[in-house]
Amino acid sequence: MTETPASSGSAFWRAVGAFFKFMLRLIFVIVLGLLIGAGLYFGVPWVYRTFVRPVQENTARITALEQRVTQEQARAKTDLQNFEERLTTLETALQDAREETANRDEALASQTAALDEATTRVTTLEADLLDVEADVKAQGELLVDLKAELELLQELVEGKDVTVNQQVGVLEGRVALLQTAQDLLRVRLLLLEEDPRAAAEATTLAIAHLEQARTLLPDSEPVIAALQSRLQELRALIDERSFRVGLELEALWAEVMELVLPAAAVEVTLPELPPEVTPGLSPVPTPPAP
Repeated sequence: MTETPASSGSAFWRAVGAFFKFMLRLIFVIVLGLLIGAGLYFGVPWVYRTFVRPVQENTARITALEQRVTQEQARAKTDLQNFEERLTTLETALQDAREETANRDEALASQTAALDEATTRVTTLEADLLDVEADVKAQGELLVDLKAELELLQELVEGKDVTVNQQVGVLEGRVALLQTAQDLLRVRLLLLEEDPRAAAEATTLAIAHLEQARTLLPDSEPVIAALQSRLQELRALIDERSFRVGLELEALWAEVMELVLPAAAVEVTLPELPPEVTPGLSPVPTPPAP
């Protein structure tokens, strides 16, 4: 009777112990499952964010960098080719500039030599012009003396007025021709100074002096008229900057001087005068050639 209750009590407690052991195991399994689930729920995203996603981002960045490096290499290659082409162009332009500079230096040396020569010629022409001006001034003074002497002759010699007037006209005509020659020298000097406008004006003055000589020298009217026409043509050549100006100018000057200094002098018969009023006539001096 005593062993039966004891066995029943130990079986109960064993059952209770087994139940609690089962409950503990169940709780442990549930907790372990919750831990595993929580680990998977929170661990997978963390692993993805910590390990997988950086790798993917780095891979994408590496791919982008490789593309960018490729583009930069292509751009650098293109820039290098453009730079080489530009460098070649600049070298060609530099060579052309050096050749052009050499040519300019040669032209400058030639122009300097020509300028020195022109300066020498201008100096010579200025001296010649001064001599001609002095000769013209002397002719003017001589003309004044001749006019005074002719006035005295008019008082002393009657009936010779026409001859004396002709002589005065001839002298005045020669003076006008000398002034024309002086104008031609001035034209040449102005052309050497590269002043064609003033040279054309001097040509107009020479034409006016020829017109005066044409009126005073009727015997030489055809020749003077031809010289006037040639002076008109000379002015047109000056306006056109023709190379024929120099030759035509020298020819005109020579022909004018031939009219100023004729081969045979005009003979005028005058009555004998007292010694104190004898006119002192002198030949016209020859101006220097240009």
